[in-house]
Amino acid sequence: MSPTAYYGYVKQRKKEALERKQEVLRCIHDLYHHYSGKPGYRMMKRYLEKKGHFYSLLTVHKYMNELGLRSIVYKKKPEYIKGKAHQVFPNLLNRDFTAEHKNEKWCTDFTYIHLSNGSLRYNCSILDLKDRSIVATKTAAYITADLAIETLQEAICKHRPKKGFIS
Repeated sequence: MSPTAYYGYVKQRKKEALERKQEVLRCIHDLYHHYSGKPGYRMMKRYLEKKGHFYSLLTVHKYMNELGLRSIVYKKKPEYIKGKAHQVFPNLLNRDFTAEHKNEKWCTDFTYIHLSNGSLRYNCSILDLKDRSIVATKTAAYITADLAIETLQEAICKHRPKKGFIS
């Protein structure tokens, strides 16, 4: 085999590999922008495998560096620092979550609702401990004391409990 033929063959093989690499680089670029710059090289490897491109983590990392793509890194939340309690109330229930009569004891429950658009809603419900029925419920975008107070006011207006009930 002549040297010209050999080097022509090697160049042809490199051309096919370069075309495959360019296709993968385009795919990485498109996936990166489709997911708003969130995926790093590990997540990108999974997305590429779903598209039918199987490469090692190191190769995907190298390709992302060539394109200058980096994942968005969110700051860690600071550690919680416990402060003084604003107002401490006595424990009237003492873990006795049963009631003899309706509207004798009420309990509050907050539920976090994850929406499909990524946001959160907060549902405050008041339960009657006699039959575990919902006395009142409210939903809001923020979890505040006002949400609990409004729910309690709604429950009191609807059911008019006797004096001495525990809420």
